[in-house]
Amino acid sequence: MLKSIIKDILNFFFPPLCLICENLKEDKFFCKSCLELILRSKIHPPFCKKCGRSLKGHKCSIKLKYIDEVYAIFNYNDIIKELIESYKFRRYTKISEFFVPFVIERIEKVLPPFDVIIPVPLHPSKERERGFNQNVLILESVKKIFKINYRNDILIRLKPTRPQSRIKEFKKREENVWDAFKVIKSNEVKYKRILLFDDVLTSGKTLEECAKVLKSKGSEKVFALSIATGS
Repeated sequence: MLKSIIKDILNFFFPPLCLICENLKEDKFFCKSCLELILRSKIHPPFCKKCGRSLKGHKCSIKLKYIDEVYAIFNYNDIIKELIESYKFRRYTKISEFFVPFVIERIEKVLPPFDVIIPVPLHPSKERERGFNQNVLILESVKKIFKINYRNDILIRLKPTRPQSRIKEFKKREENVWDAFKVIKSNEVKYKRILLFDDVLTSGKTLEECAKVLKSKGSEKVFALSIATGS
């Protein structure tokens, strides 16, 4: 009873607000309007395996050399961009829990079999500045309720890079991530089917660089799953 009273008092003086628009929310994170927009952004099959978008009315311009198949959950439109940027840059880390059922659904129903899932790493300086790696938080939450072979100690980022979504020129995106990654436990990826996990796929160059170093160490296949896809 006391806990309920305290909760009511807190909600009165500090009403629970939507993490995107800051109106009163109706579920754990969002108001009804924002939640509907988020769910409307979800990608449905059939999927383009080069960029993760729906094949319906889509002509893909992405060319991949090292990634075998790409999958995504949402289109990277304004509402999803706001959601991901709130998560990463405004440090609303609880949003990681929102993504969990969508990641599990893709793994269970859509993705091909894989041996290990690896998050795209941040450079240590960037992780210290932000305080967390957004990809790691999501996968750690997934692992709590769904059995996955998740490893965060295989792939490292050697140099700090600019966010790809903020670089407009294709060539500069490519240069931004050249030689940015390294595999530090080669035996853990040799002959394995790897699933790379990232928050946003734009040109695909970050995931391609990760896949390149994994295949140079003998990975059999490299797949990619991103929360959102789009430039």
